[in-house]
Parts: sequence; structure tokens; C-alpha cells
Amino acid sequence: MALDYSGSMGQNITPLEDAAIGFVKLKGENDIISIVKFDENVKLSVPANKSINEIIKNFEPRGLGKFGGYTALYQGAKLAENQIIDSPKNNPRALVLFTDGEDNASTISANDLYKYSIENSIPIFTIAFGIVNKELLSELSKNTGGRFYQTYSSNEFKGVFEDIYHSLKNYYIITYKPPKGTGKHIINVGI
Repeated sequence: MALDYSGSMGQNITPLEDAAIGFVKLKGENDIISIVKFDENVKLSVPANKSINEIIKNFEPRGLGKFGGYTALYQGAKLAENQIIDSPKNNPRALVLFTDGEDNASTISANDLYKYSIENSIPIFTIAFGIVNKELLSELSKNTGGRFYQTYSSNEFKGVFEDIYHSLKNYYIITYKPPKGTGKHIINVGI
């Protein structure tokens, strides 16, 4: 997870932290979670870990604390993806990116993040809170195989995190190698 701790989060940081802890509690026995916090500074708060208790302990939900500056959204997302790239590609892998605004402090672009996600087969699930660059975040999710969620109330966080987690647990991978030749090919898939 990459979580926005920029100044604009203010009073919304506590509900976000509560929802993130709820997400962690949904994890299965073999699931691994890491947490990155970002404002203009990017910090790996929780290295990849399987233990719910260790994840919550290292997360240290305490509000903005030493955070609260500008937003390095793309850099925060990339650091979170760096925690994922060594995991097996045939297991469900995803970046859950929670933000309330646009990037105004990264040294990389949205396009750089998009390319990195595609190259490393990491879908991005974006959770937008309040008024955001909906077009950019929804395209980032759609084009990497993730989903975009627009929320306006902290009451929506729990349902969004549950939906993300359940979608990662219930998936199918379908591959197809077309025959050599020209013309129309019709494929039927039954599930």
C-alpha cells in the first residue's frame, strides 16, 4: 500500500489509518503486505511482511506526525512497487494507492510510473478521496489492470478495501496463443 500523508489529508488521516489496518486484517496466511507513507518525502514504513501484528506495529498509525508537506505521489507509488517486484508474477500482486490529490513533488512522472507498473506486471488500485485528478488516476488503474475508486466519505473506505482484497483473491488468468494464419478467430471461454 502507498498512503498519502500530505498536508491536505489533515483530519482525514485517522479514518485512512483505520481503513488501512482493516485492510491488513483481511490478509490471508500467505499474503505479504508492505506500507509506504508519502508526502514530499517517501518512507517505507512497513517492509514486506506476513505477520498482521508486525505490520500494524510497524505501521505506527499516529496521524500526520512528521509528514504533512507536499505530495510525491508517483515516487511513493514506485517505492511501494519496488516492494512487489520480487514476488512471483503468477501470484496476485497489486499496488493499493490512496491519495486525495495530484502530485506536486515527485521527480518522476505519471508516465514513468505507468511504464514501470506495466514492465513489472503490477496493477494499481487507486482510491481517490475528495476532489482529485480523477482522469489521471482512473487511467493509471485501468491501463495497469487495477481499479479506480472515488470516495467522498471515510465511511466508504472499509467497503473499498474489502472489494480490492476480494478481487485479488478471486481472479482467473486466461492465456491464448492464436494459431498461425490470417482470418477471423473465434474463442469461447467457459468459467
